[in-house]
Amino acid sequence: MSENSNNKPSTLHRLPFSVDYDGLAKTTAYFNFSKTSPPKNEYRCSFRGRALRGISVQIPEDYKVGVVQKINSNSDEQEDPESLSFNESSPFDSSIKQPNLVLKQSFDNWIEWGHDFLPNDDNNAISALNWIQLSELVIFLLYKLIFKLENCHPFPL
Repeated sequence: MSENSNNKPSTLHRLPFSVDYDGLAKTTAYFNFSKTSPPKNEYRCSFRGRALRGISVQIPEDYKVGVVQKINSNSDEQEDPESLSFNESSPFDSSIKQPNLVLKQSFDNWIEWGHDFLPNDDNNAISALNWIQLSELVIFLLYKLIFKLENCHPFPL
């Protein structure tokens, strides 16, 4: 995730490698990328001398990607009204308590990066989005089968 200074919107990046570092990084100073002109609309940059090419991946409508932070229930930190609270008991085991999570940032897209090539549908993260559509179709077909609905379509025509 890019640095969020002066309340500018952050950009979420998924890089094809891991960096063995936890903490703040001056991404605005060291991770500079450029966008090519239409119709390609791809991103280009380099990291440690290696070329990276990226594309913007849109999250399906009605879905969001979020960054959450775990908070202690006994802390003095004020909970945001938009916080996600998962402190209810688990439906599977009443002895398991879920952590309190606060939504820090949400995104409706991200930039998927590849080494020297553009990510495509074979990419794990991009292909995972297809499972959302598939699961919605399966649910629709089961609903149609159970309630014997006729003349209805899973997607608007």
